[in-house]
Amino acid sequence: MAKVVGIDLGTSNSSIGIRELTTRILKSSEGDFIVPSCVAFTERETLVGVKAKNQSKQNAERTVVHVKRLMGKTLIDQEVQSIISKSRYAYKIAQHSSSALSTLAIQIPPREFTPEEISSLILGKVKRDAEAALGEEVTHAVITVPAYYNDRQKNATLSAAKLANLHVLRLLPEPTAAALSFGIDDQKATLAETMIVFDFGGGTLDISILTIGGENIIEQAKGGDMWLGGVDLDRVTAELILEKAKVSRSSKQYAKALSNLLPHAEAAKIALSANPKVKIQIVELYEDEDGFPVGLDVEVTEQEFSQKIRPILEKIKPLVNNLLQDVHFSPLDISKILLVGGSSQIPLVKRLLAEIFPLEKIILHDRPMLAIAEGASILAHKLMGQTEVMGEIVYTTAHEYYLVDSDAKRHLLIGKNLPLPAQTTLVATLKKGAEQRLVHFPFENRVDGRFEKIGDLWLSFDLDDREQDNEKRDIAIHLAVSIDENNLLQVEACLKDYPSIKIKRNLSRGMVDEALFQRLEKDLAEVSTIPSCYVGYDYEERVKSIVTNINEIIDAETLAINQEKENKAKHQLDLAIQLARNDQPLYTNYWYVKDALEDFQDEHPSQKVEEIKQIKVILKSFEKMLEHASYDELIAKKEELFSEIERLLPNLQSGSMMKEEIFIWAEKTGRLDLLEKMSTLAEKSERATTEKERAKFDDKIRDTVQELRDLYEKRSHRIETGFRL
Repeated sequence: MAKVVGIDLGTSNSSIGIRELTTRILKSSEGDFIVPSCVAFTERETLVGVKAKNQSKQNAERTVVHVKRLMGKTLIDQEVQSIISKSRYAYKIAQHSSSALSTLAIQIPPREFTPEEISSLILGKVKRDAEAALGEEVTHAVITVPAYYNDRQKNATLSAAKLANLHVLRLLPEPTAAALSFGIDDQKATLAETMIVFDFGGGTLDISILTIGGENIIEQAKGGDMWLGGVDLDRVTAELILEKAKVSRSSKQYAKALSNLLPHAEAAKIALSANPKVKIQIVELYEDEDGFPVGLDVEVTEQEFSQKIRPILEKIKPLVNNLLQDVHFSPLDISKILLVGGSSQIPLVKRLLAEIFPLEKIILHDRPMLAIAEGASILAHKLMGQTEVMGEIVYTTAHEYYLVDSDAKRHLLIGKNLPLPAQTTLVATLKKGAEQRLVHFPFENRVDGRFEKIGDLWLSFDLDDREQDNEKRDIAIHLAVSIDENNLLQVEACLKDYPSIKIKRNLSRGMVDEALFQRLEKDLAEVSTIPSCYVGYDYEERVKSIVTNINEIIDAETLAINQEKENKAKHQLDLAIQLARNDQPLYTNYWYVKDALEDFQDEHPSQKVEEIKQIKVILKSFEKMLEHASYDELIAKKEELFSEIERLLPNLQSGSMMKEEIFIWAEKTGRLDLLEKMSTLAEKSERATTEKERAKFDDKIRDTVQELRDLYEKRSHRIETGFRL
């Protein structure tokens, strides 16, 4: 049987472990227990781990570090924009050329990579190292993620694992992994106790409150800061060293010096976690304006270091206190505080926590850098059914989940810190009743007080051939929302009276379907500004098929992409907006001709039989082309159709087609009374005994027709996608 492992995919470092008779961390091919989460691209090869890190100074623009911070993020995210504006990394972050509108790419010319692709290279490295150490294939893993990760970040992690040919058994919150490593599953306490796991790693600060009873673990609450980690302290430490070396911030060489100093600052930070002072000596840090090398030789004390980083670490106390308040606990309710992660070894961290909890309750894990991978390995062993020692873990929601209605009002679906799996149901009604054919459900979650978009659910349908009481009746949609033990959101929607019309989606996958739905939303907004009802109706007809095809691009189970559906949806989007921009409502043209021919045959069953057959052949060909042909082919076929109508049935457009158009105007504007008025005027015109009298009634008919046309064309045709709860 293939081996199952536990992986800590960290911001600065990653590690991999396995549980057999005991839990052990596997060494890399370089002989280390940890692998730097670093990827570099040279002219000849791709380097991962320590080899990538060792050449980063000479190849900074092609070396990717801290990619975990970019997982599941978009280019428009506030933190990403801050990274870009402050040039935090030498590599370039930009909009992806072929994905969602806000998806970011790491540009390593001539290629571009998503964060998931970079992370997959790190996962692939630790996977290969594990296989070499074990002598067996590794196919399954538990991968740890920050407890405060949102849906997009978790889905990005799953995507990275898939690219690395790893099947993920569970996404395990890092603090829970640390607790498992600490051995709480072996304690079998008869009385429940509650502890805090304080996981301060390279990129994030994760804080979890866990209750342990018997062999079971219950996640009570999760919190932290996604943008506070050791890498932030490295930068501040580097600034301190440059201050002591008297390198001016206004110097042109400051940015280069700071960048080159970061690895040395990290080493100084680690040394100061265990020593009262450290000496930093660098022969050549940067070149001055004349091109001469400049080094430095300074000493930094732990007191100076603590004073410099205190403004950043002061965030710790409110984060802990707020988390306690979330679950109505006091510091006295906490039995111990377990510290894990490299940054938790900094003395100031312990001193700040001691301002909340008694010092004797604060415990540093024996293996703070390896604890996360150890815990993941323990859970992986259990999930493969290879142990009966460990009890159950009750996972909880990390965030609040909301549905946003068409009036921009947020409706809470599932709250924070609730046991998983969690689910809820609700019923929505369409804003325009049975006349509406498209509905859009946007979902958000709340992270650090800010609302973030999770994803969208689109449902299209056609009830034209079904029995309806009237077009004003409500159409109800049943929504089922569920969150699994990985904290991933799944939504299912179906028409309450027609349950076969349904859609089921996992949100926040960041795949091509999301990109196409983003484009659809943008195009819908543009079409709504075009002052033509005909264009609006034509686009709305096309959208039904577009939504169906986009929803079928991704296989819900395997996440495989149906390339045929993707290509079809892209073509339909391109065609629909091009037709709208050029005022070419081809579906309207098709319906008018089709209905006019039927009316003509009803009124004149024995006339123009052959001519009608010829027109119907062209019309049938036109119908088949409407969704799949190119813009130019469709326009050419339309011109051919109307040219033949003019040649074979010249009165059709002014007769039956005009009648059909007038009927639609009356129906869509709700002015059937004007249709009745025209019918009455027509009867009076036929009974008129003089030309003058007949002309008077005909003028009134024309005025009524014009009134209907004006009403119809002034009528706003915003394509409704909204709903009410």
